[in-house]
Amino acid sequence: MEIYAHRGLHTQYPENTINAFLAALRYTKKIELDIRLTKDNHLIVIHDETISTTTNGQGEVSTLTLKQIQSFKTKSKQDNKLSDDKIPSFKQVLESLPKTTNYQIEIKSQESIEPTLTLLSEFNIKKSKYFLTSFSKESLKSLQSYSSQKTLLLIDQRKTF
Repeated sequence: MEIYAHRGLHTQYPENTINAFLAALRYTKKIELDIRLTKDNHLIVIHDETISTTTNGQGEVSTLTLKQIQSFKTKSKQDNKLSDDKIPSFKQVLESLPKTTNYQIEIKSQESIEPTLTLLSEFNIKKSKYFLTSFSKESLKSLQSYSSQKTLLLIDQRKTF
């Protein structure tokens, strides 16, 4: 059995934050995270299309810059308590976690595939240390033109395919 910390240890820290990932590494070396592109083409680690669920800010990720997004505080899902943790860029996550970390990277848009693979390559993350997932068959098919990397299609139980 493989155990991946879904969005980090988000019962103790805001989800998809560096502190949530570092805390999760006490239990597993395998982290699941979500990638989206900002207006200024930075990869950030956030699940939702908007920042209102996980921060004290408002707006869609794709319409905000990295600087704007990181000006907000994250909040806990359990009690909405604000934290000084920021929504991290994917680069910040790769800089902060040990090289022994394994990643399940959920691609939220086809446009984020190439920059994600480029950043993983720049950080010398071996293909054996990550795999990409998506709810989009098209995104995973597109990924095949970039890489022979292991992929996983996610299925939403509310939808049929």
